Amino acid sequence: MRILGWRRIEEGDLAACFKVQPAAFGDEYTSRDGALSAWNVLLASPAFDGVVVEADTGFVRSQIVGFGAAVFVGSDFIDAELRDPRPYLTARVIASVAAKQSVVLSEARMGLCNREGGVDMVVLASRWTQGLTPQDVRGVQVQLEMAFLKRFLGYNFRRLLAEVTDSELVEYVQKSGAWRIVQQFRGMEKPHPGAADEVRVLFMTDREAALSMPMSAAAPLFQATPPVLGLRPTDQELLLAAMKGATDRELALELGLTEEAVKRRWAVLFSRVEKSKPELFSVLALQKGTRISAAGRRGPQKRHRVLAYVWDHPEELRPFKS
Repeated sequence: MRILGWRRIEEGDLAACFKVQPAAFGDEYTSRDGALSAWNVLLASPAFDGVVVEADTGFVRSQIVGFGAAVFVGSDFIDAELRDPRPYLTARVIASVAAKQSVVLSEARMGLCNREGGVDMVVLASRWTQGLTPQDVRGVQVQLEMAFLKRFLGYNFRRLLAEVTDSELVEYVQKSGAWRIVQQFRGMEKPHPGAADEVRVLFMTDREAALSMPMSAAAPLFQATPPVLGLRPTDQELLLAAMKGATDRELALELGLTEEAVKRRWAVLFSRVEKSKPELFSVLALQKGTRISAAGRRGPQKRHRVLAYVWDHPEELRPFKS
C-alpha cells in the first residue's frame, strides 16, 4: 500500500469514514439518520475540521484508510465532562447538534475564546483501517498528525479532550506522554443494545501537559501567539483563497467578486498590514540602501510578503474577536 496523503473531508466521504471507524459515528444517543444529519451540520461549521488519509492499495487508486475530525466546543461542556466522566463523548456532541442544542462554538464565540482564556476542543475521531501493516499504520498516523497541526496551528488552545476506543490507539496516545487518562470505562451501561462494545478511555491534554513533552505532536498547538496584523474576516478569506496559488481572476470566481473588487480588497489589506507591521514591506525596498523602489511598491511583491508571513504565522488566519 502507498500512502497518498491527506485532504479535507467532504460530505461524500462520510460513509467511507465510518467504515474506517464505526465507533466515531456517534449515534448512541440519537437515531442513525439524526447522527448523519448532525455530521452534515458539522461539516458546514467553522468550528469543525476533519481530514481523510488516502492510499493506493493496489486494488483501489485512492481508498480512504484514515479519518480524523475535531470540533471546538464550549468550556462549560468540557467542565461538565471532566466533573462527571462518562463514555460516549462523541455521541453527546453529536446528540447536542441533532437536538439543535449544540455545544459547538459559533465563529463569534471562537473568536472571543481565542482572544481570552483559550479554546477547548473535542477530538471526535482519529483512526485508521483495521488490518494495516505496522509500517502502513505509522504512515497513516504521521499523516493525521501532520493534518491536525496544519489545520489547527495558531489557535490559543486551552484543553483538548478525546475518547479513544481501541487498545492499540490507547497505547499510542499514552506513549506520547502529553495526554493524561481522565477515566477508563469498563463494564459501562450502553445507551442501547446495539451500541459498540470497545475499550473506552477518556484522555485530556492542556498547555502544561503538552509543553512538558516538547517533542509530542500536541506541543506546537499550545505555542500560539496573538495576531498582530489586525486582519478582518474578508482579509482572511482572501488570503486563505490566495494561499492555494489562485490568480486574481480565480480569486474573483471563488469569492463571487469582480476582479476589480479583488484588487480593492488587496489594496485595503496592504494598507492595514502597512499600518500594523510596516517592516513587512520596508524590506522590499532596502536594496543597495535605497528607499522603496517602484518595483517594491508593486502589489505582487507585497502579496508575496504577506502570504509568506501568514504561512509562518497561522494565528493571523484564525478567528480573533478584537
